Amino acid sequence: MEKFGATTEFHGIGYPEFAFSFIGIKGTKPGQAYQVGGDGVFKSPKDAWSLNGYFAPDSQGKYAFFQPDFVKFELTPGSGVIEIGGKQYPPSRGAQAGIHVVKVNRATLPPMPLDSDYVYPLNSLPDFPNDENILYFITSVGKPFSNSNPPSKAQQLGAVTMERLGGTYDLFADAGPEDTYSLVGAVNAFSPYVAAESGSLLPGKPTGTLRGVLQRQRRGNFFSPVESDVSGNANFEFFSILSQEPVDFPHPVKGNEAEQAAFTYIGNHLCELFAASDKPCDPNPRNGYWNTAISMASWLDKLSEIQHDPSDPSVDCNPVDAPRTPYCIVWKQVRTEIRAVADIRHFNDNLASIWS
Repeated sequence: MEKFGATTEFHGIGYPEFAFSFIGIKGTKPGQAYQVGGDGVFKSPKDAWSLNGYFAPDSQGKYAFFQPDFVKFELTPGSGVIEIGGKQYPPSRGAQAGIHVVKVNRATLPPMPLDSDYVYPLNSLPDFPNDENILYFITSVGKPFSNSNPPSKAQQLGAVTMERLGGTYDLFADAGPEDTYSLVGAVNAFSPYVAAESGSLLPGKPTGTLRGVLQRQRRGNFFSPVESDVSGNANFEFFSILSQEPVDFPHPVKGNEAEQAAFTYIGNHLCELFAASDKPCDPNPRNGYWNTAISMASWLDKLSEIQHDPSDPSVDCNPVDAPRTPYCIVWKQVRTEIRAVADIRHFNDNLASIWS
């Protein structure tokens, strides 16, 4: 397994109920494969021992595994409201000033039954076991910190906990009555200081909402913070776009002979523009969207030449209120797709300009 990018956790397999999922590539470094399962570290419910995603061409044109199921989060210190994937968890019980803690399963993300709305005083924080399967969302409510010097024992112990979860010891330990704190992290023996974290002791004294995005790790398939922001200016909508599940093209409808005929008619006219002399014309334009040698502008020009329904030339498919004949339905669908391909290519060009 390690020759295909696995870490060493598979060495200790020793119980009959063990299960795992693995996707690797020969010659990659340890930790670069996607792996779930292993004695000790990944003894989680079996519904979390699976890998779900897609295969897509990488920068070398070879297919690689990809998991685009990003999840956004927001933590608001003061009020203590925690939002995960669009669902809010406000603090409704416990101390008026303290630490709000929400625990979730890092592989599946639904909240665990405990600690979803409770506020803990500093001197009675909950147990944080040495378990990588738990992801913690933590934010301060009210004014829980003291101004004692040195910090109180409870605040020091809390700072040790935040450090174990990937945070910064001083950011919690040195917080005073007017300071705030937020963290999204988990026990992770391999990567300290990887939590999404905010506190008013940071430069600029950020006291507002900590916003960010969770993404799956390769090792353990765990959700972990990948981007975060306290300025309020970051736009995370690109992750929302990436996380959309693929859907089938709505037209031509399978089994609808009229729409299938229209699709073939349109495809034959488009492929004639770029048909190679040694290859037959491919009547399915979708097979050419990847080919940057094909000009989408030329295809759009060709579409404008055949925008009248061949079965009734008086029907113009271009107007918004055009009749919904099978030909016009498919014609508009193909035009929408070609415009989308053109937009994606422009976006790729923009990214290339940014990198250079």
